[in-house]
Amino acid sequence: EPEKNSITIDKIRDISKFVSTKPFESNNKVVLIKQADLMRTEASNALLKNLEEPKPFVYFILLTDNKNKLLKTIISRCQVINYLSERENEEFDYTTALDILDKSMGQNLLTMLDSKEYLSDFQKDTDVLFDFLMEFYSSFLKFVKTKDESSLNKDFVKLYKKYPKANERIIVDTLDKIESVRGYFKVNANFELSMEELLLYIMEENYA
Repeated sequence: EPEKNSITIDKIRDISKFVSTKPFESNNKVVLIKQADLMRTEASNALLKNLEEPKPFVYFILLTDNKNKLLKTIISRCQVINYLSERENEEFDYTTALDILDKSMGQNLLTMLDSKEYLSDFQKDTDVLFDFLMEFYSSFLKFVKTKDESSLNKDFVKLYKKYPKANERIIVDTLDKIESVRGYFKVNANFELSMEELLLYIMEENYA
């Protein structure tokens, strides 16, 4: 974690030494970097070397409130997972959104018609919608990996249990697709067509 509002290259060098040897007490080693956006430039470049050729037993977790402050080359080598705050969760009415996801994963072709009016409301504030989608599938990944539902949204879990065929690869690929479609809007892509592309992608995955 930062010291005096920055993460120095010496900290990253310590991490490099830590991950260079195999674990003794478990199968993996985990590196958690808090406020990763406070890494100095030389520290970021040093970390990048570890991310470019990761050891199979090492997991890096970078926490940040502003991923745009991280090097793009670091972001490109990470799986981005967004989490909503409790306040944002309370303000977002996700009942219809869950119904749309249910129909998409269930390969219901009428989803496109049913979802157009609802999704159009998010054209001016896509972050609300995409933060929700990232939270839903990030939680789905946690559910598939751990089968622990105690800390997850109960309505989410009901939907997860409907699709037992879902595996880690499918969910991670869906998360990547969501992040990719989200990036379209930075270049003024058509909202409706982009959302149709995303829903079609989910339908084509083997959730059902």
